[in-house]
Amino acid sequence: MTVLNITINSHVTIEGNLPLKVEDYLYKRLISAQKFSFIYQNGKWLYQNTDYRHRYTTKILSLLQKEKEYWIGSLVYPSDRKLIGALIGKWNETFEKELEKEFGEKESGCDINQEMLDFISNDLKQRVGEVSQLNYGFVKAFLESFYEYDQLVVDNILKDEDPL
Repeated sequence: MTVLNITINSHVTIEGNLPLKVEDYLYKRLISAQKFSFIYQNGKWLYQNTDYRHRYTTKILSLLQKEKEYWIGSLVYPSDRKLIGALIGKWNETFEKELEKEFGEKESGCDINQEMLDFISNDLKQRVGEVSQLNYGFVKAFLESFYEYDQLVVDNILKDEDPL
């Protein structure tokens, strides 16, 4: 088993043997002053700390409620690509604010594309069903689907790299 540790404070320390492209990708995704631990197990890098997910879940819910386009407690459909796009947009907004706060950098979040919307929508349906209430559990499940998609992106980057 290979272990990768990343510490992010005022600087980034990455311990492990990763291609530069992956290190850059991870640097842009991991933006809090805490220790992150990844374990390479069964052909996948697994993230071991989930503390930030609560923070992101509550921020996304708060942003959705402020805009009054989607109401907490209302019925939603994971197949609604507009909803999925809005959730990704709120994740991007949260990510961009944290990155600017932590590092003083302006960086855009992830680009939203049809493949991403389709994957997250289908994965979310598996987690919550065809219909659900917009609440903490739904947004948490969305984030799990979002990070599952993100993991696929990292896996594809690693697969495309030349072995050392």
